[in-house]
Amino acid sequence: VSDGKGKIFNNLEDKNEIVVINTGTKKVTDRYDLTPCGGPSALAMDIADNRVFTACRKNKGVSVLNAASGKIIVTLPIGSGVDAARFDPATKLLFTSNGDGTVTIIHEDAPDKYRKVQTLQTQKGARTMALDPVTHEIYLSVAKRVPGAGRRTVPGTFDVLVYGMK
Repeated sequence: VSDGKGKIFNNLEDKNEIVVINTGTKKVTDRYDLTPCGGPSALAMDIADNRVFTACRKNKGVSVLNAASGKIIVTLPIGSGVDAARFDPATKLLFTSNGDGTVTIIHEDAPDKYRKVQTLQTQKGARTMALDPVTHEIYLSVAKRVPGAGRRTVPGTFDVLVYGMK
């Protein structure tokens, strides 16, 4: 994710860390250890409050980091098989889409205070996600899988799931 000010934050899943890249020099300027997070696979950012959210598969958690210091503020539980994370700055909601058929929704009460507000049931395998910042809807793509065939999908079963706020 980019902070819009010349820094890119990138998960290194095999090293369990985030690297900070200066877009001007194209060099790594910082490395942030993500313990207790394990297997970081999704990133989002609250640019206004300078917070990075990294969602991890091994500990089924999302860690909130101070982007300036790399300090982990809190780690909250999420579903298993996380693939994507999105932050909506208008609603202060963080969404993680999980392969177990859930979306974990966390509210940012303050830059250092977070709470899980909902586990949204979706469809198993629906983990690729987009967020529309205007409508505040999330979109998940999914297809039925052929039993016992790994990631092979059943032809003609692709669907887009749309969820909005009440």
